[in-house]
Amino acid sequence: MNKNQFPMVANYKSMSGDTYHFEFFESDKFDNVPLESITQSAVFAFHKDKILIVNNTTKPGQYGPVMGGVEKGENPNHTLARELKEESNMRLIDYKLIGYQKATVIEKPERPADYHMRYVAIVEPFGPFTPDCDPDGDVTELLEVELKDFKKYCNWGEIGDFIMQKSLEWVAERNKGFDN
Repeated sequence: MNKNQFPMVANYKSMSGDTYHFEFFESDKFDNVPLESITQSAVFAFHKDKILIVNNTTKPGQYGPVMGGVEKGENPNHTLARELKEESNMRLIDYKLIGYQKATVIEKPERPADYHMRYVAIVEPFGPFTPDCDPDGDVTELLEVELKDFKKYCNWGEIGDFIMQKSLEWVAERNKGFDN
């Protein structure tokens, strides 16, 4: 596959046994995505020179970026800020949408597609993280890991590699302005 060929596709077998078909599109806006079908925001969040990952009670021992469901009346950007606060006790300093993922359940073709927004962000702590920060009690652990170790904890395959590449490019470009 060409490096920038979209959509990038992948299949994922969930813990419930459903197989999801993902189609990822690079985009810095969600104008072409049906707002009512956006169900999730996930963020590759950077604090200083490390990336945040969380351990979720629904998948013990499996780590991933901060993410969560879009609540009624929220847009995906609001979800991003809320989930960062709840799951990591961090606040947004700056962020950018990298793209979105269309998710369909292969075994349920009649079910409408969901859309998942993928962001990069610079964050800073409100204070220390404890599991009590998350009102749902889903997140039990927050790690700040070195970039070289990220895939040991969270491997999203080619789509994740692309999101990480774009995230690192954005962080480097953004930080250029702060080096002067």
